[in-house]
Amino acid sequence: LLSGEGNIGDKDRESLFYQISFLYARENELDKGLFYIQKVVTLNPDNADALNFLGYVYAEKEQNLDEAESLVMRAIQIKPNNPLFSSKKPTARLCG
Repeated sequence: LLSGEGNIGDKDRESLFYQISFLYARENELDKGLFYIQKVVTLNPDNADALNFLGYVYAEKEQNLDEAESLVMRAIQIKPNNPLFSSKKPTARLCG
């Protein structure tokens, strides 16, 4: 099921991976959450929610900060009116 085998389609797999990553992040298991959110972005590079989430996970872990900023800004470009996305850089938001 998680490996791509079985009767689950890419959209369902994408949704499942997103939910798993969110649950791990909520439990402060960022490394495990990172693994699954990266899978979501691989399945759908235009998933604005996943791009935003991945950017903030990177920022929270203080790694790949340039990429974190780029991911969040790309998410905003895809969904400019999403009130959950901040136009502030993820690093500034965490530090300020």
